[in-house]
Amino acid sequence: MAAHHRFLPRASAPLSKHAIHHAIAFVWGLGEAVVFFVIPDVLGTRAALTSLRFSLTTVAYALAGSLLGGALSYLWGASDLAGARHLLDALPAISIDMLDRARQALASDGMYAALVGSFKGVPYKVFAIHAASAGIALPEFLLASIPVRAIRFVLLAIVTRGLVIYVVPSWTEQRLRRVWALAWIVNYAIYWTIMPN
Repeated sequence: MAAHHRFLPRASAPLSKHAIHHAIAFVWGLGEAVVFFVIPDVLGTRAALTSLRFSLTTVAYALAGSLLGGALSYLWGASDLAGARHLLDALPAISIDMLDRARQALASDGMYAALVGSFKGVPYKVFAIHAASAGIALPEFLLASIPVRAIRFVLLAIVTRGLVIYVVPSWTEQRLRRVWALAWIVNYAIYWTIMPN
């Protein structure tokens, strides 16, 4: 009987919390690079409350999703730039003026403009839809997108983990989560107030 059990198919192991978290990071990165309007840094910094390794792995998944989403936005802009601009203009904190400035910056500075823009609150997708019209080939765009996306993702993860370890080491996990949530709520309240609608 015991020998018979060895040949029975094993039940699939349930997905771990980390696997689910990483799947969400991938989908979040993809969505934010196309139409979603909350950055994946939210999830990356949440993971940093637990460990730097977990956070950086989350960042890697978010980056992979972001590159796929960036490719989709690039192709969208290449085939229907007017339609892409119209839809993005309807999203929070994006305006026609922002779209025009991003297009001009890409034309003059290439993907360096997207790197600078990532620290100025200009969404990656705004640059992605204009990259083809700026004469940037898809392989070049995707290669340049790695530092454009990853630098900020990684910096925020490291800074968050550093604060947890060296500034507030005595805080409970519950308190860390509350402050993390409050910080992002305040961040977006300010961002959506000062950025164009």
